[in-house]
Amino acid sequence: MFYCTLRAAAAFHDLGKANDGFQKAVKRLGEQAIRHEHLSGLIMFHRPVWAWLQQIQGIDWDIALSAVLSHHLKLKAADKSLAGPLQRGGNWHVRLPAHDEPSFKLLLELIVKGSWPSIPVVWSFDDDAACESIEKARRKLLSHLEDLHDSLDEDSPRTRFLRAARAALIAADAAASGLVREEHSIREWIEERFDVRDARDLCDGKYILNEIINPRTKHLGARWEDWHSFQLGAGNQPKRTLMLAPCGSGKTLAAWKWIEQQATLRAVKRVIFLYPTRATATEGFRDYVSWAPEGSLLHGTARFDLDDMFRNPPDFSSAKDVRSERDYTAEARLFAIGFWDKRVFSATVDQFLGFLQYAYSAVCLLPVLADSVIVVDEVHSFDDAMFSALKEFLKEFNVPTLCMTATLPKARRDQLQRQCGLTVYDDKPEDLRDVAYAPRYRVHRLSDKEAAMGHVCQGLIERKRILWVVNTVARAQELTEQMRQVAGKIGGQVLCYHSRFTLNHRKKWHENVVRAFQAASGEESKAVVAITTQVCEMSLDLDADILVTENAPITALIQRMGRCNRKTKLPLLSLGEVYVYNPSDERPYEPEDLRAVPSFLNELVALGTVSQSALETALAKHGKVAPKGDRVVSFTESGPFADGAAEDFRDLDERTTPGILDLDAYLRTEKKMRPGLEVPVPRKLKAPPCNHPDAKYLVRAPAENYDESLGLCDQPINRTGV
Repeated sequence: MFYCTLRAAAAFHDLGKANDGFQKAVKRLGEQAIRHEHLSGLIMFHRPVWAWLQQIQGIDWDIALSAVLSHHLKLKAADKSLAGPLQRGGNWHVRLPAHDEPSFKLLLELIVKGSWPSIPVVWSFDDDAACESIEKARRKLLSHLEDLHDSLDEDSPRTRFLRAARAALIAADAAASGLVREEHSIREWIEERFDVRDARDLCDGKYILNEIINPRTKHLGARWEDWHSFQLGAGNQPKRTLMLAPCGSGKTLAAWKWIEQQATLRAVKRVIFLYPTRATATEGFRDYVSWAPEGSLLHGTARFDLDDMFRNPPDFSSAKDVRSERDYTAEARLFAIGFWDKRVFSATVDQFLGFLQYAYSAVCLLPVLADSVIVVDEVHSFDDAMFSALKEFLKEFNVPTLCMTATLPKARRDQLQRQCGLTVYDDKPEDLRDVAYAPRYRVHRLSDKEAAMGHVCQGLIERKRILWVVNTVARAQELTEQMRQVAGKIGGQVLCYHSRFTLNHRKKWHENVVRAFQAASGEESKAVVAITTQVCEMSLDLDADILVTENAPITALIQRMGRCNRKTKLPLLSLGEVYVYNPSDERPYEPEDLRAVPSFLNELVALGTVSQSALETALAKHGKVAPKGDRVVSFTESGPFADGAAEDFRDLDERTTPGILDLDAYLRTEKKMRPGLEVPVPRKLKAPPCNHPDAKYLVRAPAENYDESLGLCDQPINRTGV
């Protein structure tokens, strides 16, 4: 029945394009008055047609109707928007060809063979007795959908049938449109990507070992010692696992051992490694996935990040990198389905799990999840919306999945374990236990920024590498200017790194910060202070001697400490000094986020020396935050309705919007490189829109507020120094 229902939906979903308004719109001669898929649904539900269709057996017509209406994910239950006119400026009528018009008759015969009942030719938004009333038809159809919604049990097979049919129609239509446009054979192209009968196309354990793990460990050179017991033990964990291990324990290689074992136990077509941010996905690709010839980096600025990624090796050596000769990009004109032939992915979690909030491209990637194994990294960083979606995915989809992080509040750990069925792997074999229990930090509480400044100045004099983390971009910029004046007198390099640079400059400063904290064997330590925001918590792979940080939630503080004294070779020769002070303003955090922090810090200070194990114990004791209510997950809860809302996948920061500094420079730049010119613009700056077809989602950021080394500031920059 699934195949027959899907075919019926595929046949009906474009029928509404036969109306005169749509035809004028595609020829740029006018505007359409109604979404074509909504008109298709109204035709389908027209009483004589609907009654006639019910006589055709083997098809669930309600499921087909819902799939047709929600094909472009614009079917909202909340605001009853079905069939609302796109434009209203007069007496809007929608005209279809006559029932016996040859081309229209042929189209109907292709949908369902037989003697079709009469279909109204003219549909109207006005109460015109001579026409079919769209408003009356809309009310009847909405009532039917609401009754269907009430009759569906969320966990029933029919509800699952509906979700699958809707998603399959979207993916099938995207494939058919793109493949025909690019002159591919639909059957051959799809069979090449999804037929698992050829073992050579599988990502088996040998493939993972030979194409990814071995090249990666070889590339590490002297930095690679040997497998830890913890990493080897990860390979023996079940197909649904939550791995908890401290920073610097080698979690990522442990995850690849788990992938290797899963790919040995079952037929695996693809491996998907998901990260919370573009920066972490890019690093995951660079370090691991890029070794696979069929690897892919998938996020919003991937094509920009891939450009010349391996021309200069990450370790800044002069050796040629074989990866520089590979093309990791997908066929751009195929959009999301262009990634169907990739075998190993490093992607942001939105790119795949965004389908749970009906992000269109993520729905098109759903076929890739079949016969895959998935790793979801840094789950501690997921906001409430993302964590709700992750839980729903784990409960509803039987896909081998490894979730991992260094820190996780007990409430969330329990939810993943009890509600989602994940087995917790937090074993500490002797080698990892020694690292976990080794004294690593000395924690100090300070009164304010001025007190912290004294310790930073002394650290620079002693040629220490210092990471200073503040909670807002504005404070990072202000502090950077202050520290540059200080460093000018006592020496040392001052770097600023946060989210509000153009992508070109953010990429530059990311590399400069990482490089500044590197020290070759025997090289004298550098005096450097990197002033960053929360972006350091995941995307910066560095080892600081001193960490200075504003107060933050407990998990954030632990992640920041993970950038200090990261050494794993025992015995540790020194302690990382950690200084925590209260900022002048707690924002962007809420009081509830910080309520337990004082007691957490007091315990660490009292210990004298703090190990990673002590951090875990203190988190378990003080991080008992009551879980918040789950967010609505559209894919599993919308029933016959569907509203495309990719932005609902995260609790997005609505305080910024994408912008550019110079529209002319943007338009002169090659399209794949344009993301490098974009910058997040605070909404409070009230930047005007670009009003250009090639930049319609961008605003004009005030150029006088931008400095390459500081990023976009809230106020114009005094460039005269007066």
